[in-house]
Amino acid sequence: AVRLSLNNKQNISLYPNPVENQTTLVVDKAYLNTKAVLLNNQGVKLNTLILQNEIMEINCSGMASGIYFIKLSDGKHI
Repeated sequence: AVRLSLNNKQNISLYPNPVENQTTLVVDKAYLNTKAVLLNNQGVKLNTLILQNEIMEINCSGMASGIYFIKLSDGKHI
């Protein structure tokens, strides 16, 4: 699992790591309605979703092995 705690005590978790077919993104309520963008290691956007729940399943089937990034943005902060 990957867990990130920000200065303002808001937490983000992503598991399992490594991913096979699906990953789970868990966020604090403060991130609801935030845009999540899935990027490959070259910065190419692969998927965009709006976080409507504190627990979101992300389909990763068909994705090649590699390093990926999830960028969260609420329109004011990244």
